[in-house]
Amino acid sequence: MISNLNLKEYKLIKTISEHENHVSKVIILNDLRLCSSSFDGTIKIFDKDNYNVLLIIKEHNFIINYISQLKNNKLISCGDDKLIIIYNLLPENKYEIFQKLLGHKTQVFKVLESEIFNNTLYSSCNNGEIFLWEKKELNDKYFLNLRIKCEDDKYSINDLIENKNRKILIGNCYPSKIVYIFNLNNNEFNCIKQFKFEYYPGQIYLITKDILAITGGENIYLFNLENYENFSSFKGENWISTFYTLKDGTFLIGESDGVEHLYYDNKNNKLILLEGIKNKDNFWGVASIVENNKNDLIFGLRDRKIRIWSKN
Repeated sequence: MISNLNLKEYKLIKTISEHENHVSKVIILNDLRLCSSSFDGTIKIFDKDNYNVLLIIKEHNFIINYISQLKNNKLISCGDDKLIIIYNLLPENKYEIFQKLLGHKTQVFKVLESEIFNNTLYSSCNNGEIFLWEKKELNDKYFLNLRIKCEDDKYSINDLIENKNRKILIGNCYPSKIVYIFNLNNNEFNCIKQFKFEYYPGQIYLITKDILAITGGENIYLFNLENYENFSSFKGENWISTFYTLKDGTFLIGESDGVEHLYYDNKNNKLILLEGIKNKDNFWGVASIVENNKNDLIFGLRDRKIRIWSKN
């Protein structure tokens, strides 16, 4: 059995209409509450059962591109106002700012906590740079330790991922169609490989520790991290905007008007379509996907909505 998940068994149980602009990210916090960010400049936290708004955070004055929760339970966000903000989430649905990370001169697209180095963050921005932030102890403040300039690239680094097994950092540049591979051994952070992408690269993901997936338009391209060669591709129904790994190891891809459920066929080295749902009314511009502890599927959408689907 490849997957017990059957999209056709899921029913829409809740539509949340609390944001005033595109929803950029949905995540499940460690205490199981739903958290979302939006182009309206707010972060909202909802209770895990009825999805009522418990907390609104408005510290950014423009688009928020990304949020995540750090290993120490702090929340972190970044946006088009050039800021990275770290928050302490307090009892009684309150919060305080732990630190604002200053230094970026353009929009910040993603901030990523390292799984290789302790107390280390990476951030990517709109001028071809990746920043490395560090702190000495767990509760210390972060400081900017290193700026990694992508060679001859003045454009945006849209996405970043770290490969813990291979100790590499991978970043993509949308306008110049270049993907960069950085060696993280011995804190050198030197670029060991860059390759020109045929299409504008979107999001980057690890299918396995050795296989890299890059979205580009309606396609997902698979690369072998042994030789960085493109060996397979999958064509979706429409523009692919996000890629999410489910608990059972299969994948959901979000498109401009629906979702598709895929698995990776190890024997034939390709992504295989299991099923898809095409419904523009309920899946207009899927920007983010998350699965909660009840196995509900939660979609953050560009129509300002968050929609929750359940098979229970």
